[in-house]
Amino acid sequence: MTIEVCPLASKCNLSCPYCYENVVRDTNDIDTVSYDMEKMKAALLKVGASFTIFGGEPLLVPINDLEELFKFGLEKFDNSCQNNSSVNTIQTNGVLITDEHIDLFKKYRVCIGVSMDGPDDLNDSRWSGTLEKTRETTKKSFENTKKLLAAGIPTSMIMTYYKKNAHPDVRPRMKQWFKDLEAAGLKQSRIHIMEWSCETIKNNMGIAIDEMATLLLDMANFQKNELKTLSFDLFTDIPPMLMGQDNNSTCVWHGCDPMHTTSCHSISGQGVSSNCGHVNKDGIEWLRTEDHRLERNLALYHTPQEYGGCKDCRFYLMCKGHCIGPSIDYDWRNKTRLCEVWKSVFEYHEAQLVREGKEPLSLSVYRKSVENAYIHHVGEGRHPFVSLIYDAIKNNKDALSIDMVQNFQHGDHNDLGHPNNHNDVHNNIAYANSDGGHIDNHINTHADGHGDVAHADGHGDVAHADGHGDVAHGDGYGLHTDAYSNDHGDVPHRDGYEAHSDGHDDIPHGDEQLGGKKHTDASHSNLIEAMPYHGDRLAGIYSNAGIQKNNHTNIAHEDVPHQDSNIIMVEVQQECKNG
Repeated sequence: MTIEVCPLASKCNLSCPYCYENVVRDTNDIDTVSYDMEKMKAALLKVGASFTIFGGEPLLVPINDLEELFKFGLEKFDNSCQNNSSVNTIQTNGVLITDEHIDLFKKYRVCIGVSMDGPDDLNDSRWSGTLEKTRETTKKSFENTKKLLAAGIPTSMIMTYYKKNAHPDVRPRMKQWFKDLEAAGLKQSRIHIMEWSCETIKNNMGIAIDEMATLLLDMANFQKNELKTLSFDLFTDIPPMLMGQDNNSTCVWHGCDPMHTTSCHSISGQGVSSNCGHVNKDGIEWLRTEDHRLERNLALYHTPQEYGGCKDCRFYLMCKGHCIGPSIDYDWRNKTRLCEVWKSVFEYHEAQLVREGKEPLSLSVYRKSVENAYIHHVGEGRHPFVSLIYDAIKNNKDALSIDMVQNFQHGDHNDLGHPNNHNDVHNNIAYANSDGGHIDNHINTHADGHGDVAHADGHGDVAHADGHGDVAHGDGYGLHTDAYSNDHGDVPHRDGYEAHSDGHDDIPHGDEQLGGKKHTDASHSNLIEAMPYHGDRLAGIYSNAGIQKNNHTNIAHEDVPHQDSNIIMVEVQQECKNG
């Protein structure tokens, strides 16, 4: 997670028309913003990790105050930055950088992220009031970027594609620009697709969906065939994610909660905590909540794709609906409006991995069980790594109680120059909870004396009316340690990936899968058709009808058809239908 400190909020020296912070500028008096150094420091100490100075344009902050923040960061958080010489970071458009700034960056080991959209007229999107001034500031940004690289300061780039710089006629110029930057020493760049906050910007500067997909695939081939040391985050993120390794991917792929973004913890000039600016679509910077509410992840997983969800998408574990910023209809509950673009890019890399003789998770027989375990954790308020779940299942371990050390190195939210490192330290836990908190649920022996792990269906320990007892029904990942009914004719299922060994024909459980199809025990084997856990557990999370998050309640449930994953989505789907 990136920690952003924003002394001057979104105040900026440029006026980029597509900037996602414009909605906040339009509803606030940015010119009156002030900061309190001690309040910012206190808030940063409370979070306890190295940080990025952010804006707007952070170089509008007087250089003496910048030095005070950099000195504070170096003194307090040097030990949190492992395997990298840089501690402090700053995201800038590069226009205001002076030789004095460069000396400061060297002294306090600062990484720099520069925002530019291309050479000369292709950077007109970074507007400076008039065309003449815009071209002048573009020239300054480019020259200052080369100065940073020449000085050996770790520097990366954010480049946003919009209508002008994405046109097929100018792609050779854009590629040459990147080659020139590579020759100057640039090693890392993020590619953004323009995010718009109103239809006017979309119509004037937007790119058609099919053109975006073609453009990104062209850039993927460009990186593969023509670049030697420069890489784009998209094409270094996606292949590992397809292989089930998501712990080093950048922020947009981690399924943020809009009121507690895991990508970013923002601290204002008055020391007040808020979230990533991409979620502020109504112009209000809402205060940051104390804990996660991961309804978006759950809703997208169960909502049909035609209603703005991700149901049955084989790339859900990698994408998770993508960033909230470009959600359909500016509504955080929906998936990204760029869904088809990302599908094309995932398919491109998926095919490439298959040609290399590898099996992507998106095509694996393990995928459904990994999904089920992931959604189980999310339903319990945890934000796990897919990589840990996948490794646990492949190694015949319990994917519901992962307990191994792994830092949350998902790349920089602001694309700063950390080639091998990230700012955050997560107290040696396996979950991507932004506050470093591990929720240890269900650790007590159950009242029925079984002493087993928590049941994935959340029914509690009271026997079900159908006589199944405490055996979790077809969730594809729960350990079945309770006595089992002779009605099934099978042995207990372990984690949903061991085939039955007793040789008996399996008898349907009697409860129904989504769509009314009976599920048999045969569907549990080898993870091919692992069933989602029952909807009544999730329904309890939202209705508070006796089943609370992170707490089993011993309430007996009748095994009427559960409708499984559909039950919590009725209201969400209706809202999506209504826009």
